[in-house]
Amino acid sequence: MGTRTHRRYGLLFWAACAAGIVWMLSGGVGRAQYHGIWKDSVENPCHNFYIQHYAAGSTVVVYTPDAVTFHAFLGALEGNAFEADSLDPGQTRKLLLTFLSDDAGEAVLLDNTQDSAAQLLDTSIQKVFPALRTDRSGIWKDMTGSFNLYVQDYTAGSTVALFTFDGAQFEAFLGETADQLFEAPCLGQGAEHIRLEFLDQSEGSISVFSPGAASLGALANWNFDYLIQKVFPPPALDIDFDASPRSGPAPLAVQFTDTSTVPVSSPAWCFGDGETSLEDNPLHTYTEAGVYDVSRSVVAGLFRDVTLRWAYIEVTAAATVQIVGTVTFVGAPLNGVTLTFSGGAGTAVTDAQGDYSKTVSSGWSGTVTPSKSGYTFSPASRSYTDVTANQANQNYAASLAGVIQPAISGKVVKSLILGGGPIGDVTLTFSGGAGTAVTDAQGDYYKAAPSGWSGTVTPSKGEYTFTPTSRTYANVVTHQTDQHYTGTVTYTAVFGISGKVTFLTAEGTPMSGVTLTFSGGQGTAVTNSQGNYSKLITGGWTGTVTPSMANRTFTPASRSYNNLSSDQSNQNYTGALVGIITPIKPVISGKVTFLGAGMAGVTLEFKPGEGTTVTNASGEYSKAVTSGWSGKVVPSKSGYGFSPNWKQYINVTTHQTNQNYSAFLTAVPFP
Repeated sequence: MGTRTHRRYGLLFWAACAAGIVWMLSGGVGRAQYHGIWKDSVENPCHNFYIQHYAAGSTVVVYTPDAVTFHAFLGALEGNAFEADSLDPGQTRKLLLTFLSDDAGEAVLLDNTQDSAAQLLDTSIQKVFPALRTDRSGIWKDMTGSFNLYVQDYTAGSTVALFTFDGAQFEAFLGETADQLFEAPCLGQGAEHIRLEFLDQSEGSISVFSPGAASLGALANWNFDYLIQKVFPPPALDIDFDASPRSGPAPLAVQFTDTSTVPVSSPAWCFGDGETSLEDNPLHTYTEAGVYDVSRSVVAGLFRDVTLRWAYIEVTAAATVQIVGTVTFVGAPLNGVTLTFSGGAGTAVTDAQGDYSKTVSSGWSGTVTPSKSGYTFSPASRSYTDVTANQANQNYAASLAGVIQPAISGKVVKSLILGGGPIGDVTLTFSGGAGTAVTDAQGDYYKAAPSGWSGTVTPSKGEYTFTPTSRTYANVVTHQTDQHYTGTVTYTAVFGISGKVTFLTAEGTPMSGVTLTFSGGQGTAVTNSQGNYSKLITGGWTGTVTPSMANRTFTPASRSYNNLSSDQSNQNYTGALVGIITPIKPVISGKVTFLGAGMAGVTLEFKPGEGTTVTNASGEYSKAVTSGWSGKVVPSKSGYGFSPNWKQYINVTTHQTNQNYSAFLTAVPFP
């Protein structure tokens, strides 16, 4: 972590037409209609207030008259009135706010340093920028509780982030949040930049730094990074969703419901199992056991928001699963067929409707073989491996032994623009009462037809259209193979895939001229001088992106995408010279210092499951971890504390350098 140096003059807070903030901190439901930025004038504002409510009941007010000095206030909102002294050590100001309506009010500011508080301000105010409460809204703190970060989004499409260590000195940033990443320069005279990444609704990381600090002199006042947690959320979110149920055995049907209190549009859901939806309130079924992250992006006016829910849905493996299907003869049900399940799992017998059902233990593997005197079956048997979800439509077609019954079979695949992969669960309807067939996971279908059958076969599935739309047959007496269909989804959306390619060095040198090939006829992109690339892709695309350059290899070798339904940023690659072996395991390395010098003998625990390492005489450490590892690294040494307390890692696949810590004596308060 970098060091923080204190600013000796009043903090510069806001610029141009956006200056000052009223935040409502923790407590009661509050008056949600007061959220937003208030000013004494729209055309020529001199006094600025930013108002926000929080779930615990108190109110924080940050006020500035000139974008150079400001005062913060903490108090309670009583009805439509707010009164509090400033948070600076001398409590030099008192603020009184009276809300006359949702959008209008009065502000009085008093000087407490006088024997009798002198009135500094008495003005009407109005709400100019309404706030929009999202996952990011709230007060965030570091692990020690000494750092405070205020975050709020606005309907105008922007985000404001403001931090303080002592309630007296603040720094503010204004910009836009894209894919949970907020980056912006300081609004005051400071030269700081902020990089704020929201990992989910309650965890994130922040870095504040001064580019070119050596030439900035007194303006470079803050340099640090923290892991942060949200400790004070607003009373409710304006953009949110709910799900029910959130846990249960597979298959688990979950109803997702939009609970937003403002109009939203263009929803794009990612359910965490590779499936997506563009519906407002989708019903999604999880077929496999696991813990799933869920995200949804929406548009609210000028604001585009992504709501994240980590480990949101938990699906457990069913203790038992069912294998069910139907046996038919010339399209009619065939009863009395015995289906033998191998491995001692028993048998099932079809009923008058030709249906059978069998319960087996979750994880069962084996074969199912139908039999009945005088008949043969297609397929002759079905094989299963580690069955953990119910298996429906496990059908068989019977034929008289010694009599050839013609069958119609083929494959249904996606069009090339969608990646050309198989389409499962397509229903093919055979006219004239000859029944239906359903494609399996490989897109294959098979249907025995009565000898001499004439009619049409028509494929159908949800949003797909098929080519051909149907096939016509006359007097079928022989097998009809290779009766294929191609499915297409009509998409109007276009989404961007972007990222950066860097050379395998500690500094991550940009690589220009790298060609990235997008499969399925989507073309190519080439990195610029900064190593960046971007490409617009048709929505719904499934395929791969592969980087290439003479005498170079890349990690990863390619990236795969399935049914593209949202912008994909940070799709980065690392290049290396051919013959330079990229380590199989990524390495996490850094240095631990005490009072600026390297500190030996510090134990760093990599948990879960990656063991420990100890700093050397120079305070340096390094540790190879399993590729894809997620967890925490926690430093420890008797008599010392560390900042940060720990570092969080998610899906580590590349080297992580400069993962540094600062030590302090536990008997000395952390600044």
